Amino acid sequence: MTMRTIPEGMRPYERLERCGAEALSDAELLAILIKSGTRERSALAIAEELLLKHGSLADVGTAELSELKSCAGIGRVKSIRLHAAAELGRRIAFGRCRNKIKITDYEYLGDMLISEIGRLRQEVFQALFFDKKWNYISACRISAGTVDRTLVHPREVFYNAIKNLASAVVLAHNHPSGDCRPSRADYDTTERLVKAGRLVGIDVADHMIVGNGKYYSMYREGDLIKIKEKTLNEGFEDYGT
Repeated sequence: MTMRTIPEGMRPYERLERCGAEALSDAELLAILIKSGTRERSALAIAEELLLKHGSLADVGTAELSELKSCAGIGRVKSIRLHAAAELGRRIAFGRCRNKIKITDYEYLGDMLISEIGRLRQEVFQALFFDKKWNYISACRISAGTVDRTLVHPREVFYNAIKNLASAVVLAHNHPSGDCRPSRADYDTTERLVKAGRLVGIDVADHMIVGNGKYYSMYREGDLIKIKEKTLNEGFEDYGT
């Protein structure tokens, strides 16, 4: 079935004009972004296959470009268009509130990070920067790794923190496995960054690990306090060697 075989009043474009975007299904909204189908299938049919293959609209939104292109009828341009639309949605959802975020808004930060990186297939490491009154300034993606590993150097974190005139930083990364419990490597990375932050006068206020719909806060769980106490009288190693 192609879009031309669908009655005009039932096509996604016409329904959006007549009823508003909120009246459309996930598949219909995706079909508008996909724009055109193939000779055999409509954009709506391709959208329905995407949802079936990935499980939900949220999963489509976090799919890699290569995963989107594996669906028949989705090529380079359409996959990029879908990827860009998903990112715009995330920025709109949180952009209006970001100027009001405090470093102590743990649940909000956790939800924001779950939305941004919680469903990614590879591990990424981010830093969120805050001023001396604990108001949010900005965020920066520090690195991206493989399925289960990313490399983080203190230089990259604190160069960006200093550039943003930050007084504190919240570290964040995802576990593609969905299990947000910290690994030994996570604790080692946190310890390294706490030491580096102390040298430049920038506090590591938390390290949040997110999985699929969950997050773990090292501050709230008491881990970060223990790390800071442990490292208080220790020297700083050159971890770049």
